[in-house]
Amino acid sequence: MLGVTAVCFAIVTYGWLTLPDVRPLRTVTPTTTAFMRMRSAENVAAGKSPAISQHFVRYSRISPSLVRAVLVTEDAGFYDHDGIDFDELRASIGSNYKFWQWRGASTITQQLAKNLYLS
Repeated sequence: MLGVTAVCFAIVTYGWLTLPDVRPLRTVTPTTTAFMRMRSAENVAAGKSPAISQHFVRYSRISPSLVRAVLVTEDAGFYDHDGIDFDELRASIGSNYKFWQWRGASTITQQLAKNLYLS
């Protein structure tokens, strides 16, 4: 039991220490994401132009109804968790294991992290 605890602690510690620094996101809008760079590379490999077209809009200019609609659609428990919805994660793992029905449990926070940092 102690060995399993130590391994779990080591994995969590390693994950925590290797997380990217997200503090700049408070003041700087990223010009691209890892996902955008991946798609651009795919276009280049396919002989296409890697055109990126984007237009940033301040949060204050987005309709509150649109914000609510996105939150409800993508992450209904957004205000009830701190980035990871453990209840949904547990339900997803249980469903996937018992019934072989692949169900996701990622939150908006996790999707943002994936799109910004993972390729």
